[in-house]
Amino acid sequence: MTVINRITIYGFKSFAHKTDILFDGKYNCILGPNGSGKSNVGDALCFVLGRLSAKSLRAEKAANLIFNGGKDKKPASGAYVEIAFDNKSRIFPLNAEEVVVTRAVTKNGNSVYKVNGSKKTRTEILDLLSSAKINPEGYNIILQGDITSFVDMNPVDRRKIIEEISDVSIYEDKKHKAMLELQKVDEKLNNAEIILAERKTYLKELKKDRDQALKFKELKDHIDSHKATYLHQQIKERESVKEKYDLEIAQHEAKIKAWEEKTEALRKTAEEHKGKIVKINQEIEQKGEKEQVKVHRQLEDLKVSLAEERTRVSALKDEINKIGQRKDQFSVEIRDLEDKTFSQSRQQQELQQNINKKQKELQELEKSVLQFKKKNKIESSQELEKEIELKEQVIEKKQEEIQLVRQKQQELLREKDQIEYQLAGLEERIKKVKEVEKEDKQQIELLQKHKNDFKTATLKLNKCLELDSGYASQLGNARRKMVELQAKQAQLNAKTLSYQANLATDLALRSILDNRKKFKGGVHGTIAELGQADKKYTRALEASAGARMNNIVVEDDKTAADCIAYLKENKLGSASFIPLNKIKYHDLTAEDQAVLKKPGVHNFAFNLITFKPQFKKAFAYVFGKTAIVEDLDAVRKIGVGTARMVTLDGSLAEESGVMRGGFFAKRISAGFKEKDTLDELELSEKELGEWQGVLVNVEQKREANLQEISALRTGKAELEAEMIKLEKTLHLSSQDLDASADLNKELRGRLQKVDDSLAAVQKNVSSINKELADLKTSKQELRSEVSQLRDPRLLAQLSAFEESRQKCREDILRSESDLKNMLLQAEQVIAPEKEKIKEILKQHDKEEQRFTAEINRLSSSIKTKERELEVKEKESKEFYSTYKELFVIREKLSADAGKAENEIESFRDKMREHEREINLVSLKNAEVKAKLAGLQEEFGRYNGAKIFSNKTAEELKHEIAKFEVMLGQMSAVNMKALEVYEQVELEFNKLIEKKDSLGKEKTDVLTLMNEIESKKKEHFMKTFSKADDNFQKIFSSLFTKGKAYLELENFNSPFEGGLSVKVKLTGNRFMDIKSLSGGEKTLTALSFIFAIQEYQPASFYVLDEIDAALDKQNSDVLAKLIRSYADRAQYIVISHNDAIISEADTLFGVSMKDGVSKITSLKI
Repeated sequence: MTVINRITIYGFKSFAHKTDILFDGKYNCILGPNGSGKSNVGDALCFVLGRLSAKSLRAEKAANLIFNGGKDKKPASGAYVEIAFDNKSRIFPLNAEEVVVTRAVTKNGNSVYKVNGSKKTRTEILDLLSSAKINPEGYNIILQGDITSFVDMNPVDRRKIIEEISDVSIYEDKKHKAMLELQKVDEKLNNAEIILAERKTYLKELKKDRDQALKFKELKDHIDSHKATYLHQQIKERESVKEKYDLEIAQHEAKIKAWEEKTEALRKTAEEHKGKIVKINQEIEQKGEKEQVKVHRQLEDLKVSLAEERTRVSALKDEINKIGQRKDQFSVEIRDLEDKTFSQSRQQQELQQNINKKQKELQELEKSVLQFKKKNKIESSQELEKEIELKEQVIEKKQEEIQLVRQKQQELLREKDQIEYQLAGLEERIKKVKEVEKEDKQQIELLQKHKNDFKTATLKLNKCLELDSGYASQLGNARRKMVELQAKQAQLNAKTLSYQANLATDLALRSILDNRKKFKGGVHGTIAELGQADKKYTRALEASAGARMNNIVVEDDKTAADCIAYLKENKLGSASFIPLNKIKYHDLTAEDQAVLKKPGVHNFAFNLITFKPQFKKAFAYVFGKTAIVEDLDAVRKIGVGTARMVTLDGSLAEESGVMRGGFFAKRISAGFKEKDTLDELELSEKELGEWQGVLVNVEQKREANLQEISALRTGKAELEAEMIKLEKTLHLSSQDLDASADLNKELRGRLQKVDDSLAAVQKNVSSINKELADLKTSKQELRSEVSQLRDPRLLAQLSAFEESRQKCREDILRSESDLKNMLLQAEQVIAPEKEKIKEILKQHDKEEQRFTAEINRLSSSIKTKERELEVKEKESKEFYSTYKELFVIREKLSADAGKAENEIESFRDKMREHEREINLVSLKNAEVKAKLAGLQEEFGRYNGAKIFSNKTAEELKHEIAKFEVMLGQMSAVNMKALEVYEQVELEFNKLIEKKDSLGKEKTDVLTLMNEIESKKKEHFMKTFSKADDNFQKIFSSLFTKGKAYLELENFNSPFEGGLSVKVKLTGNRFMDIKSLSGGEKTLTALSFIFAIQEYQPASFYVLDEIDAALDKQNSDVLAKLIRSYADRAQYIVISHNDAIISEADTLFGVSMKDGVSKITSLKI
């Protein structure tokens, strides 16, 4: 243990003369009156240990630390402090029994450091002290004001204290290195992607050349084979056709001769019948047949016209009936809306009256409460009540404290019994092992080896289990991150997919877009679907496009016509189309561009939307020359009507001067996709992929670790079995070999400590009981004072006033909210609905009048035509009955003549057909002969080409045409590309492998960062838990009643929040440390500081007047606590408190005369 043997002070502050202070190894106390210079000893210690800040040593600058001479003394020329550490254990890396560190300061403020007389730098001094675990800024040195600083410390700084003692800085260093490594990997990845993009483009171009060369060769071979096959088939076919044509010509000539003979006979018969018909026709014409034909035609026209008009009348009556039904429905709706309006108007008046009434009532109540309090002076009794409550809290805390002390007493008694029992058993086992060892030494050694192996396996297993816990934490962290990213991605997806959801309301649009394939790729999408915009300009661009946002962009006017026909045929509604081949637009001129120079103008709408180049015409048509400006003030400054302008909030000023705008509700129609949302979605997908890699990486490591755990458990079980077997053979238990003299000595030491603790606890119980009695007496006295001041009747009245005031405020807020909702509903819902219904009723009235007039007109027409029909039918019947006999003869002759003529014409058609066939066949035969000669000549050019036997001529022609078109479309072919491509492709694949390797390296770095963060948190939480346990234990020893604990503001992410100290002294509510009294704050702060020291013990402690705010009782408790710790470390306490002084082993009295401090020591 490193202790301070002595400190020598010369010329430092009030110590004008050389002063040596020889410290005891345990409990030292420096005492003296205020202003004697006792705290300057603490400042001297901090000074020599290397603290830089003069203000922390209670001086404006370093030169002020030198003795200034006081009133009549000569100022010192310099000052030095020398501290001597014990180094018998060689904790300092120096071969000396004592290490002396010296720091001198000159008048110009410069410092000189020495170690055992040799000059050193401050850094070397700090390194030397660090080797002995001495930190000049550590929490083992508490100067004046440090307690107050801790109480006022913000939660984040308090958390950093836990970080500091838990040494999480090593994880921060590792994380920083990992971040640097990640930056390097990202830089390499970016470079690799740039190179890959360049190579990919080159490879893509080269691949085109190679594919073109391969395709050219393949196409050429295909064409030759198909042409040869086709020519071969054609030659065979032509030879067969030639023979067939010769035979057909002979057959047609024979048939023509036979038809000529039959035709002549029929012609003579037909002429005879026609002569007779002419005579009958002359007789009927003379008797009026022309009139009959006219009557018959009129009769048929009347019948058709009557049927059409009757159908139309029926349809019109159905329409009028439907209109009547709809008017009745709308009339009922209007009555309901009017009733609702009237009811709401009455309710609005009542609410407004109620609000006015309540506001007056509230003002009266506020006035009454103030007057009542002032009149009855209620505040004075409340102050005393608060003081009584504080006393009760202290009493409750003391009662809880004594209960805890008694519990501790019982625990110590149980621990004492247990240690005594262990000692008795241990001595017995030591004796037993010694007896067995004489006879079976070899087996004992084997058993000992198994035990050592078992311990090693257990330690390794525990390490693996800790690793598994760490991996589980890392997996949880990674999965939480992935869930967050997935949720974010889902939100972004929902945002980008809202367009499709909005299309569902427009049947025509949805029908066309859902059936794009029907139109063979001619439908591209709506303007809204094809454009992307920055969020800032979305509202303005949508207002600029207006209804044209839902216009569908198609390839040409034929596609547009097909779409319109489809909608019409299926009765799906209507839509607007923009055919790219016909749409007209105006380019922006230099004159138009001038508007961009005006203040408040952002750009033309066309320039602020992102789209594919092929759709430029469509977007130019939609946005035209519209400019996007800041607001309506900017529009007016430029000039309304100067150009078409839209503000960022969606207000529109037309070139005609028309202005449109107002309140715009949240967008529910299909709008432009926000470009930044799409970018964010892409980034989210990338991050999600990276964290997926981290998750897989950690899962693989955990799986390997689990396999090792399984193997260790198996090996451990086997060793345990061997040990049990040997122990049974030797008649030993598993604890026998562990028995040793060292363990015996340790148990006896523990027993002595327990006895000492029991004595201290008994003393503590007596002290707390005395404090409780004093507190109860004080509380009773305060109660008597309150009884004299307090009148229950007045307090009840005040409570009633305050309740009425609160209720009145709540009623006003509720009524105002109801009134606002009613006004909004009347303005935005009921009024527009009534106007809409009235407009529809007017339209229905017009349609009903038009339909009724048409029915009247048609009814009159039908009656007239029915009368005409009766007359015409009567005339027709009379005429036909008069000439019936002549009609019959004429009709028979006409039929016979017609039949003969038909047969003649049929025969002539057949003869003409055969003649045509002869001519056609003769021509074809001549053509076949000529082609046959050409085919045979052409076939000779494809000698050696493959002949296909399983393809038809049509297939061959189709494929030849297809291959020739493909060949014709090919430009100049680079045949060398076949060789170059393979080499470039190999290099490209190597680059891809390098990129994949870098991606894996990035995943490994991310996994490491996740692991570091998890371990950092785990290590911090272990330290926090131990510090909290220490704090609660020490708090309980300092307070006889009450509870306290440390609380992290953000338990799941401790480094994102602070650390609070929660204390409950009385009652059920925990308070923050700042809410406590001065003494309570001091003891609570000391509990925390001692808890830190408990976790990270130092070899010596310097405490400067930490008891300044404590009363006698609390000072006694603190003194006993320090006394209990003095056995483990050296304590140098500066105080003038009797309780602290009485517990010390060595006292150093500080006095001052003529501005110079002197030291007097006393060994107790």
